[in-house]
Amino acid sequence: RPTETFEAEARLTAGSWSQRSAALDVGGPLDAGHTVLARLTIANEDAGSFFTHDPDYHSFGVDGVLEWRIAPQTRLIVEGVYRELGGTAGGPGMPVDPATGALFGPVKLASLIGNRSEFNQGRLFANLTHAFSADWSLSLKAMHTTAFSPKLTYDYLYNGYFPPAAPGSLIIDRMLAKTDNSRRKLTAVTLDLQGKFKALGLQHTLLVGGDFYYRTASFTSYFTCCHPTDYFNQAPVTPDQYVTAVDGFDPVFGPGFASSGDSRYVNRDFAFYVQDQIVLPGNFHLLAGLRVQRINERTAASDVAGNPLVFNPLIRRTAVSPRAGLVWNPLPWLSAYYGYSENIGSNNALAYPDTPLDPEQSRQHEAGLKGEWFGGRLNATLALFELTKRNVANKDLDHP
Repeated sequence: RPTETFEAEARLTAGSWSQRSAALDVGGPLDAGHTVLARLTIANEDAGSFFTHDPDYHSFGVDGVLEWRIAPQTRLIVEGVYRELGGTAGGPGMPVDPATGALFGPVKLASLIGNRSEFNQGRLFANLTHAFSADWSLSLKAMHTTAFSPKLTYDYLYNGYFPPAAPGSLIIDRMLAKTDNSRRKLTAVTLDLQGKFKALGLQHTLLVGGDFYYRTASFTSYFTCCHPTDYFNQAPVTPDQYVTAVDGFDPVFGPGFASSGDSRYVNRDFAFYVQDQIVLPGNFHLLAGLRVQRINERTAASDVAGNPLVFNPLIRRTAVSPRAGLVWNPLPWLSAYYGYSENIGSNNALAYPDTPLDPEQSRQHEAGLKGEWFGGRLNATLALFELTKRNVANKDLDHP
């Protein structure tokens, strides 16, 4: 958030493995009456890697916030964010001998040649709030996010051959996969009305609202398999895998890659919710809420990149998700609580033959104790919870 007075901070850091970063943070009022405030943050980071064959890491981001105090009871906040990332797409590892369970070969973390990811993200956010009184307020939020990954390359260790043919050597099969032009977009709008009132001698905090989410995703996938190499002395990528490999990490893909097709996903969610928090006698606090959600989603795919998309059946579902909670404060520094919630999420999958799956559902119970001492400077929590998920998509071995 912007600051009430002008403030500026600059940071420069450097460390081992070529780590270096720079950041600038400037904010404050833009007019004498403090009706318009702004803040701008710019940050850049570059670093090497101590993993063998790992590409360098790069991060750059810009975040700008503008706050307009239209009236004493009305405020508008607008934020714009841009970020770009580059680095590895896979995790390093060390091979383990399946016969003994011991680490095999030189003890060092290594990635496979070819892992590389690039990611760009932009976000616009706006929040308009208006206070009708000290107890009642209205909030309207809108957000649009675009994420674009022009290149995502995975180099998989597909298979390892034990026992090794020679000491300090391990032959593996390398499978390479890539995703081109992955795009994800999210548009969301939320409207909330919140207020405090008394009824039947009890204090209530009421929340009533609704939200809308629109999500899309599209990408093209390619793969090639399997190319043997020595894990500890990996061979450079060959022409059937890449045409060229600039610095070993920025490949141009050759004819050896087969396409697994284009994919597209569209999801629309509408929801209405209501929640009430009630202060009860004896230092008890009760929460009860309900969310009614309408899910509409559709997927499409092609067997080869560039071919027409084949759309799967439209999935429509309505779900009701309750939540409840109870908190008791027997002492000023101690609270005991219990919470119950249900959630629902999109299940982007089909059962054979092209039958939409029900949305994934979860149910959670949680109970615990919380303590706070020294004015909040020391906190402790003891919690027990049980989480159960249903309708989780899994592989159909009979119809792969």
